[in-house]
Amino acid sequence: MATAILLTLPIFSYLLGSVPFGFLIAKSRGIDLRTVGSGNIGATNLGRALGGKWAKICFLLDLLKGALPMIAAGLVVSGEPEQSELWLWLLCGAAAIAGHIFPIYLKFKGGKGVATGLGVVLGLWPYYTICGIICFIIWIICLYTWKYVSLGSIIGAAMFPVILSLEIAIVESWSFSDLWPLIAAAGVLAILVIYRHKKNITKLINGTEQKAL
Repeated sequence: MATAILLTLPIFSYLLGSVPFGFLIAKSRGIDLRTVGSGNIGATNLGRALGGKWAKICFLLDLLKGALPMIAAGLVVSGEPEQSELWLWLLCGAAAIAGHIFPIYLKFKGGKGVATGLGVVLGLWPYYTICGIICFIIWIICLYTWKYVSLGSIIGAAMFPVILSLEIAIVESWSFSDLWPLIAAAGVLAILVIYRHKKNITKLINGTEQKAL
């Protein structure tokens, strides 16, 4: 029964992840976010178009798109999940992130997946949650230090698999042989987030990246 539920959850995760909250918020204010600033439908571009308040609301909603499917899946898996359950759990998160990046409602042209990815990380308790909080703190420190949202996202993503590996090494009841799927998925997630910021990386190198408001 649990396996059957886990097999169907990724579908709902993708559909939820596809809900373009940034686009919808901007549209309700008479703005097509795809024609403003960077053209991205995420919280950063929304903030540039409508202000910080709306950016924070969008960030929270995009985060919940990732967190809620993971919490739902976590209620289904066993206390000490088998690797097959871990993979299905991770598949739910991957589906939510894919929905945000490739939303079915906007012809598969979406955002970068940072907020939704953070939601996925925070929702996979306890394995990802603590290191996810640490990476979020790193993102905040980078943002307030250099004022670049993209740079904070890139550094936070790069640190995620590193911090997770350290966490697994420290917790006595955890082992790399049992939890290696989590490390593999963390690495893929980090690469995906960094890849989605390839244009921002070019702008950072050229000194043309726009700072946060």
